[in-house]
Amino acid sequence: MNILSNMISDVEESSIEFYKPSSTCWKNLSQMVNRTIMSEGINNVQSQDKLNNMFSYVLDLGNLKSEIPLWVYYTYLKSKDTYGILESTSALPSDSLDFSASSIKGRPVKNDEKLLNWDYLISIDTIQTIAEINPSILKDPLNICEIGAGWGRVGYYLTQVNKNLSYNIFDIPHTLYVAHEYLKKEVKHTQVYDYEESKDLLSKKSIKPGILFYTPHFLEHFENKSFDLVINIASFQEMNYGQVSGYFNKINDLSKMLYTQQRYSDLDMNYEKYPKYSNWDKVLDKDANFHPLWFEQAYIIE
Repeated sequence: MNILSNMISDVEESSIEFYKPSSTCWKNLSQMVNRTIMSEGINNVQSQDKLNNMFSYVLDLGNLKSEIPLWVYYTYLKSKDTYGILESTSALPSDSLDFSASSIKGRPVKNDEKLLNWDYLISIDTIQTIAEINPSILKDPLNICEIGAGWGRVGYYLTQVNKNLSYNIFDIPHTLYVAHEYLKKEVKHTQVYDYEESKDLLSKKSIKPGILFYTPHFLEHFENKSFDLVINIASFQEMNYGQVSGYFNKINDLSKMLYTQQRYSDLDMNYEKYPKYSNWDKVLDKDANFHPLWFEQAYIIE
């Protein structure tokens, strides 16, 4: 827990308020995660309902936890998998929520088995969408920033496809700690840097392939246009407008592209309230494929 204590201390020492987990949602989340960590530890996060229900969309899916919708979603993604992302990735097992083609009684044995679960398919859908706009994320040595990464599922699968990526995760301490511990244990395909190692590389202004971890105020240490892409999934919706504006201003300075996926309305934020910039070219704006109450957008930032 020393690492978590360091993460909390680092955030609290920042002089910039919007980086701090100050909303009621974040405070409750941090307290709940802390209780879960103390009672259960960090094991297989995808099978730890208290943790993963905050990072994925299983609760939103209601009674759709069955083979048919997983198979329909997989078949849809396969039909538009121009870059072979499904072939380049394999799902991290989630135990009770897993499903494979070979598990269907009567299915021909010649058909390949592929492990499927919701976290995997939703992540691949996101990666496919971004790649359709910017295919360089699949092969080039880019510097990626994800703000609010949950257990790190998008970074886990994207770095399977492209091992040249420097994938920087920024999050509030308790959720960052979950991603830090889970990915350190599970990732075998790329380097995973310890939190202190990540800070050391940042101080040396060294960009290396792998997955790195930062509390959010460390965004202040990056130079203009340091990132080729910023990703945010389901955490801008948890903030108030002042916090969102702070992050958007920072993204405007630091990144060349933004991909965002949020609820149409949640807490203080809704679709209409997100900041707009004259130098941002909106290249995507549509319903998310997995849920009617979610939207996804992408912007090229000049």
